[in-house]
Amino acid sequence: MTLVEKLKSRARANPQRIVLPEGEDPRVVAAAAAVTREGFAKITLLGRKQIIVSVAADLRVPLTGIAITDPAASPRLDAYGRIYYERPPGAWRLTR
Repeated sequence: MTLVEKLKSRARANPQRIVLPEGEDPRVVAAAAAVTREGFAKITLLGRKQIIVSVAADLRVPLTGIAITDPAASPRLDAYGRIYYERPPGAWRLTR
């Protein structure tokens, strides 16, 4: 078994939730469909549902098993904004 096959096997054994904020981008929609089809992860696309559905139709890829969340229409929008506003500068930096 190659390294790539081992990684794919591990991903399928324990699929994690991945949220993709560029959910309206055709490349992201295509990748989300492929990852979901292969069972590597549970995908959530962020963006306007109408546009994401239209992009998927244009690409002829299914959205089955892919969650779509429109942050602007979310009932949690104010709470998310408050959390973002209250974070200290640099708190969003990724660290290793």
